[in-house]
Amino acid sequence: MKIAILLTSNDVSDFAARFPTDDLKYIALLQPLRPDWQFDCYAVWQDDFPENILDYDGVIITGSPASVHDSDAWVATLIDLIKVMHHHKMKLFGGCFGHQAIALALGGKVAKNSNDYFSIGLETTHFVQKPDFMRDAPASITLYSVHKEEVIKLPDSAILLGSNEHCTNAAFTIGKHIFTSQYHPEMTADFLIALTDEMQGMVSADKLAKACKEFAKGHEGNQFAQLIIAFFEQNR
Repeated sequence: MKIAILLTSNDVSDFAARFPTDDLKYIALLQPLRPDWQFDCYAVWQDDFPENILDYDGVIITGSPASVHDSDAWVATLIDLIKVMHHHKMKLFGGCFGHQAIALALGGKVAKNSNDYFSIGLETTHFVQKPDFMRDAPASITLYSVHKEEVIKLPDSAILLGSNEHCTNAAFTIGKHIFTSQYHPEMTADFLIALTDEMQGMVSADKLAKACKEFAKGHEGNQFAQLIIAFFEQNR
């Protein structure tokens, strides 16, 4: 299978340079499960888009500190590309920013988290519905979380998969070709623990200390990776 990973993280800080980029994090998550898959990476935040997206069997849109409401040209180009992929019913997974971009492109709404809540730490998605590719999935999965915006309205064609107390629309599908999560199966504890140091002064010290302890516990990213694989492999 040939997968395009669209890198949307535009963090060029010295901190970010110490760690693999988010596209490489997804490869590290999925390649051990499917060593025969081909992953091609595109830094779409630098206007590096696939020449023909239809050459791929599937697409992953990563997370980003950017907002889907940013006025940068690449964000608008990505939104248009999502519409094209949806039209052709291409297999498309979006995480965090990707989840929000897909929702916005297809008629949903994205806004600040309820009560201006900054989500950082562990969050559990409780599944309210499980399509065929999730038939072996547990009732809930806990993943790393870092976000200040969320999907407040799903596209009309979307089916809600999971929620929690802090995020009503934590995961959704559209048909058999779109699957999303607000959370980060690809992230690693070492990166996120270091991020809590980087975020001092941006979020309360107590909240960051709590998040650091939660990150150190680990999450169920490998279980969620199995769902991503099952999604891409299910018949359209």
